[in-house]
Amino acid sequence: MNRALLTNIRYKWTLLKTAVICFAGVSIFFITSSVPSNFIGSFLQVDPSYTGGPVSADFMDSMGDDKGAGNQFEITYPLNKAFAEGSLDLVRYTVYQPVTNARWQQSSDYWQLSLEYKNGPAMVRNIMVYIDADNIDGGSTAPLFDSAEKVSFDDEHPWDFALWLCGNGGKLYDSAGNFICNTEYYNLNDDRQIKVRIPLRDKRIQKILGAKKTWHYVLTGAYSQFDRGAFMPLEKKPAIAHGGMRVSKNFNNLLPPLYDILGSNESLASWNSETFEKARLSPAEASMAAGKKSKSEEEKNKAFVEEVKKHYGESLSGQMQAASSPDEGLLIYKKKLAENPDDFVSMAYYGSYLAMKGGKSSVVKAVALVNEAFEYLDKAAELAAGQEGEIEVLMNRASVSASVPEQVFGKAESGARDFMRIVSLTSDDMLKAYCYVMAYECYQKCGKETQALLALQEAKNMVK
Repeated sequence: MNRALLTNIRYKWTLLKTAVICFAGVSIFFITSSVPSNFIGSFLQVDPSYTGGPVSADFMDSMGDDKGAGNQFEITYPLNKAFAEGSLDLVRYTVYQPVTNARWQQSSDYWQLSLEYKNGPAMVRNIMVYIDADNIDGGSTAPLFDSAEKVSFDDEHPWDFALWLCGNGGKLYDSAGNFICNTEYYNLNDDRQIKVRIPLRDKRIQKILGAKKTWHYVLTGAYSQFDRGAFMPLEKKPAIAHGGMRVSKNFNNLLPPLYDILGSNESLASWNSETFEKARLSPAEASMAAGKKSKSEEEKNKAFVEEVKKHYGESLSGQMQAASSPDEGLLIYKKKLAENPDDFVSMAYYGSYLAMKGGKSSVVKAVALVNEAFEYLDKAAELAAGQEGEIEVLMNRASVSASVPEQVFGKAESGARDFMRIVSLTSDDMLKAYCYVMAYECYQKCGKETQALLALQEAKNMVK
């Protein structure tokens, strides 16, 4: 039997064993134990005026597109170590319905906007948000800092307000460049999220209350207190004080120093070097009235997730069966560990079967067994890092993390990270899609809504 065939058999057997754990879950106790807290939570309502108001528009932006115009005009981060990977990568932008007569708030009338990035810190970002309202005439198609941003805007949607976010603060300007007010500015979730509240005291911004639609341009550059508009410039090659080109010969003086914008980044390359016209951007349209969450969309997402799981299961059907019971599985892998205590793959399966046995035990014993299971799973993952068999180990730990109740063990986020790690390790598209939807469900469990939607978006991209 040749080596390639042995590898193929071992790989399929691996997927089958991990799938058994994924689909079987850990126990009926674990499923039902989360019901009481969910039931109680359904009765707890928080007034929207405390959290920013109802959401009127929500935009997801592609992850990993923080490269400016991309393709031959791909730009790179400055060499300053403060710029963590993904710190300039916008992944979500949310527009809220304006709030009036809010109690116990810094401003009783305000308008909230929210931006989320793949990573922190916030101090490296220089952000401009340009807004056009349908009930305000005039406006500008040139940015606040024309020579710094090197872009122009759609003639059909000139901006009425410019929101400048940098240095842990926000300022609002009108289209003539006049200062209107400071904003409330909050960095959340390890600097990945920014929430901004614009006070609606000034008559100029109060007009937003009568708008039915708004259009938004969101631009993210690198922050520099020494450069115009606080936009760190671009040069042929990156350095501490400026960004650079992936391929230096493609540098162009008209290239915008913007790493990410809301929507497609392709427009960042729409300049004309012969006429010296700057790149022209298109806005995202937002209704100003909060709409009800689409049940049909939720049902479509649920159906999509189940379909991916089904196809993943079908791809493994007809193969060998795993141990018939947790006790049998424990005996098998206990023997393997006795022969080789550092066999991290057997260690991971032993942990999984411990968790499955916990699912058939009393509550107290179940908790003890699952905690013991994670001791084996965590040690196995540590030993397997960068080794052949890491996927197998991570699938075990991720599957158990996804199965146990979040209210008891708090392992959903860890499970999501494991599933996402598997995606980076495998070339199997079916396995990638499955891991994305599992990460989606894990992130939902632990309240990481943005990460959940991004994972679901990637899963959909995989099966297009």
